[in-house]
Amino acid sequence: MNTDDLQPNERGAFWRHVLADTFAPVVVRTRADADVAGSVRGHWAGRLLVTDVRGTEQEHHRTPRLIRTADNAFFQVAIVAEGIGRLEQDGRQAVLRPGDCVLYENTRPFQWKFDSDWDVWVFSLPSDTVRLSESERRHISARRLDGSTGLTGVVSRFLLDLARHSEDLTAGPAEIAAAVNISPRYLHKLFEAEHRTVSLYIKELRLDRARRDLLDPRLTGQPIAAIARACGFGDLSGFNRAFKQAYAITPRELRNA
Repeated sequence: MNTDDLQPNERGAFWRHVLADTFAPVVVRTRADADVAGSVRGHWAGRLLVTDVRGTEQEHHRTPRLIRTADNAFFQVAIVAEGIGRLEQDGRQAVLRPGDCVLYENTRPFQWKFDSDWDVWVFSLPSDTVRLSESERRHISARRLDGSTGLTGVVSRFLLDLARHSEDLTAGPAEIAAAVNISPRYLHKLFEAEHRTVSLYIKELRLDRARRDLLDPRLTGQPIAAIARACGFGDLSGFNRAFKQAYAITPRELRNA
């Protein structure tokens, strides 16, 4: 999702909505004469949300008031791909340049500052899946991890490579196998007679659910991007391609018909 096709006076509200819908609500601030713009491209890999977030000069403030509202609770790792970002949390500020990483959590106040155009990859895990104590979380937040040298440099390069290619990874058969108390090997064996993989079967189920939702008159006001996301597709363009390949019609054409 991006602000490219919107009028300048519509972009600010839409961009706040995109950030809130993807992560959690934040206050977005810009210079009085600045035109806010941004884009988010992302997808789920199991429980991990992988997103590429780009924008113009702006600040994001996660305030105590916003945290009190019911929304997503994420433990997050951010890697700066372009520009310079400044993250503040728990009384510290990390100044991040391309390749640098930082950890933070959206259940406590934080502030992002970008003085020019920027591109940041964000890896988000549900907070309750991270086995760290409250004191440990506060100790590691907002500390710059150097992406140019040492072990943190290796980790940074690995995560960037994972981010750029994680859409090519298969869906989570191991998680499915664990849910039904069988081994991943046996799960794959069960699918041998189907002449398709577990991942393809999951994709087909998601596409069928999306098709039914697009045809449901009760959901006519629901954006196609929201339907795609609810069915497990984080990248709208990838969803459109997969849908047309499966049904020889685009999601929008199906809905209009």
